[in-house]
Amino acid sequence: GLRVVALLERPAKGCGTARSVVIHVRGSYVVPELSPESRALTAGFVRSGFAVLSPLLRGSGGSEGRDEMGGADLADVMALPALLRGLAAGRGLDPERPFLYGESRGGMMVFQALRDGFPARAAATVGAFTDFDALLEETPWLVPVSHEIWPDFDARRAEIGLRRSARRWADKLTTPLLLMHGSADRSVPVSHALALASRLASGPPTWALRIFPGGNHHLSTHAEERDRTAVAFFAEH
Repeated sequence: GLRVVALLERPAKGCGTARSVVIHVRGSYVVPELSPESRALTAGFVRSGFAVLSPLLRGSGGSEGRDEMGGADLADVMALPALLRGLAAGRGLDPERPFLYGESRGGMMVFQALRDGFPARAAATVGAFTDFDALLEETPWLVPVSHEIWPDFDARRAEIGLRRSARRWADKLTTPLLLMHGSADRSVPVSHALALASRLASGPPTWALRIFPGGNHHLSTHAEERDRTAVAFFAEH
């Protein structure tokens, strides 16, 4: 029931078959528009022939509603398969089983979407946190920010943390999954990717962990390698 802004990017025409769609879930909290870092993360997919649909999420870019950082805003992602079926006609899009791609906070939402049955062919994340309580301990400045996002944070801390901690329900992640993380990520320590990977050992039929030595949060330090890895993983599926 909310109007939420999204950006649809498509390659230049020239291919007769319907293009697979990557749904990109951005990082950060409330933003006026997609950041240059977010836009850079999707460029490799468009160059490789994918279409990319990026919801700004509620509360951002003039969208209605309030961002709950992985709360009710998850509905903005879960609604997209139905939206794609309406968008596909005349736009050269394949609405069946899109891919999911999330950065940072968006990666956390990708995990939630997979947990809740999003019909993705495969998913990939960059710099995603997988344990909310650990993140609060590692970055104390997030505690006062948490009270701004969730005014009732003190009363609901356990519930909020569990919902946003994929490491604690890794058995629900049964879609092919690629975890990418920089070893020098100062926003979300690489330990988050390692912790989730250790729980996925008996989980999805196909999953991969790629640690980029010296890589930063968005892996802009390894942009070509990051894009090549993600495109190859999606192409495999």
